Amino acid sequence: MDLKKTGIFIREERKRLNLSQKQLGERLSVTDKAVSKWERGLAFPDVDVLNSLAQLFHCSVQNIFDGDFRSSGETDHVRFSQNAFLPPAADGKSGTEDNADPVTRPKSRSQIECLVLSDGESDLTDVLAGCGVKLTRMKLEDGVNADLSAFDSYVIIADGKVLDPCLRVRLENENAKGKRIFTEALNSWDGIYSAAPADTTRSRLVVAVSGESGIPGLEPGDLLDDQSNRMMQPWYAVPGMKVLLAYRDHVIAHRHWDATADEILSNSRPGLWTIGDNVMMCSFELRNFNRARFSPRRSWQLLISYIVHWITGYYPSEPFPEPVVRHRSGFDLTDDTVFEQCRKDAVERGISWLRRYLVNGGRGGIREGLNHNITPDGEQLTAGAVRTDCSGEAAGAFRFYAYATGKKESGVIADDLSDFVTGPMTV
Repeated sequence: MDLKKTGIFIREERKRLNLSQKQLGERLSVTDKAVSKWERGLAFPDVDVLNSLAQLFHCSVQNIFDGDFRSSGETDHVRFSQNAFLPPAADGKSGTEDNADPVTRPKSRSQIECLVLSDGESDLTDVLAGCGVKLTRMKLEDGVNADLSAFDSYVIIADGKVLDPCLRVRLENENAKGKRIFTEALNSWDGIYSAAPADTTRSRLVVAVSGESGIPGLEPGDLLDDQSNRMMQPWYAVPGMKVLLAYRDHVIAHRHWDATADEILSNSRPGLWTIGDNVMMCSFELRNFNRARFSPRRSWQLLISYIVHWITGYYPSEPFPEPVVRHRSGFDLTDDTVFEQCRKDAVERGISWLRRYLVNGGRGGIREGLNHNITPDGEQLTAGAVRTDCSGEAAGAFRFYAYATGKKESGVIADDLSDFVTGPMTV
């Protein structure tokens, strides 16, 4: 993806509609400064904005990525050269370059059939369903005896399991026909074997590629936070393996690591990679990227859009799942009445949250509460230890709450917490 080309495309379409940058921003609920950055090639629209922008311009999301109104032909079709996405030839076989034109005769969204082999629903399957393709969900054990030949692409969410040998061989046979396979946390595939799941909490996930072979909107060195995940490291590399994301230890940076591609890959462990044109493998669990609060949100949306497009040939046409955590209230806090109500609500929620961790009503102190670890399925772990500092801080919160509201019960809790700190916890 060429940001400058995309920016020119957005500017030209905005002018065609006779809109100012401010007017376009208002329609998309963004600032005119954001629109200016897009048009100058300094930034790319968030994934949630792309669909609205495509509808406004009467084009496809692919057109915006390519910066070309005619880059994908008719907006209901996509350029795709893989045999799996071409309609059958007259002899019943998949179309090839000899008997079908991959640009003028691709399959439309509604014709593409994608099979998801997984033992549960996930954010990834929700996004795939929003592509408009025919999506079939099937449990791993049910896939052993199912007819797999009708599908164009396959998603295997293994959760660290080893596939049934018969199922694996049948899927590898479909892959050999040119059909695309995406795997997540799979122990073995076509000669690639991985170690047992290992914790990624102290490792950083780094974008390793750029340019046409990279992930649109992401640059080498961009950092993605996968929370407290689990990854299955391949024992060795194989021919044709191209690493897209890599795990590195001891990276001291926030959103971007200023390093060369060689530095990123040196002493790294692969997180996401392709093998040839039709295999993409992920060593960690990304399926619930939204529930697990992967961040930055925009970067993960770009990555998931890229993966979904790789699998189906289409970018998502439906909005991404709503974020689990919102950092803005959505209220007009410049209004004094609204601000005062929001302030009171925040205090009530804070006290309610503290009550959950009181031990024996405060007489036994308070537990530490939430820690920073979030599992791949979105569970935020808690720290159960009773600590002196937490108990003292909570005592202050309940004391001020009692003063502000006149609720004596909160004052009693503050007294109990204070007695606990100066009593049993005093050395």
